[in-house]
Amino acid sequence: MKLWKNLMLAAGAVSILYYLVTTAYAGTRTAFAHFWLAVGILGLGGGGLLWYLLRRGITWPVWAEWISYGILAAGLLVFFSIEALIIHTSLQEPAPGADYVIVLGAQVRGTRITKSLRYRLEVALDYLEENPSAKVVVSGGQGSGEDISEAAAMKGYLMEHGLREDRILLEDRSVNTAENIRFSMELIQADWNGREAEPSLVIATNSFHVFRALRIAKKQGVTQVSGLSAKNDQILMASYYVRECLAIIKDFLWGNI
Repeated sequence: MKLWKNLMLAAGAVSILYYLVTTAYAGTRTAFAHFWLAVGILGLGGGGLLWYLLRRGITWPVWAEWISYGILAAGLLVFFSIEALIIHTSLQEPAPGADYVIVLGAQVRGTRITKSLRYRLEVALDYLEENPSAKVVVSGGQGSGEDISEAAAMKGYLMEHGLREDRILLEDRSVNTAENIRFSMELIQADWNGREAEPSLVIATNSFHVFRALRIAKKQGVTQVSGLSAKNDQILMASYYVRECLAIIKDFLWGNI
């Protein structure tokens, strides 16, 4: 019980500190920021409660404590196994000469490209320059706080950086990764115009997101696909990787991967 008290107080303090750092850096509307605030409150509150109980001489049975350690160990094993898959996949190089690059959308603030989305577009532009016959699908609908769709913002960025409009396909209906892939494939199949060979794809996204995107694509029947990893914002790295682990578990339970 004393170990749990220390763990919860430490986790709570670190989470509150990280919440303050990320919100000072990127604002309170930063995706997943309130997760850290919630963990911080629960950690400090739970640790404080255990401290009070221990001061009163109240403890739980030894068997219950060992069961709690087993649950903690199992949770950590799942977490680190998923993180290892995420990192391993992000280090793989994309296949050269792909027919299409799908750039997955990320948050747009008003009409402004955010840093994470710019990183995705930068690596996509490099790939498109090296593979001039490839086309690009910009994929992402319009969400809360966005004055235009993510796809429209991405198209504007690519054209401002010299990409011809006839190389860009715009998919502006999707609201999650599974829809990004499905709706993009509908555009690609129409553009591919019934040719017998299956088109080859590269999916451009931040490195933490590549594993899930590829698994979703393969679940939807896409076979010739590889990932193109963009860098991540270093300050928000912990938030990205924890959120992505939870998203992978959710998509597995939902049957998306």
